[in-house]
Amino acid sequence: GGDDGHRRGLSSSSSSSSSSTPAHVTFVVRVMSKAIFMISTNRDYPPEFNSHNEQDLFLDPENNPEHVASDHILTYNISVCNVFDGTTSHRAYLGLYAADFGCVVYDVSVLHHDGECHGGGH
Repeated sequence: GGDDGHRRGLSSSSSSSSSSTPAHVTFVVRVMSKAIFMISTNRDYPPEFNSHNEQDLFLDPENNPEHVASDHILTYNISVCNVFDGTTSHRAYLGLYAADFGCVVYDVSVLHHDGECHGGGH
């Protein structure tokens, strides 16, 4: 009787919440001035410079001048996949490590999305 209705309600609410919560997170890092040495991501724990992270995007601007924002904005997209896996919400962390160019000017936006997810990238 009333029990079935309650169970149906719970299952439909959990399925509707999973379909409305996007699975992936993409960080969009825009560098307006100077440079970033490395961008890292990790799930559940903050990334660390000398540890194994989910992703490490080595930009190494000292040896790659195309990664120095001198006259245009540089944009990097780096994703953490399956942050929400249907039942569990994980945390997505972003780590930015400075280059030896002085203070960097940057901003970060966060996109939540479903569909394809490529960890890392440019």
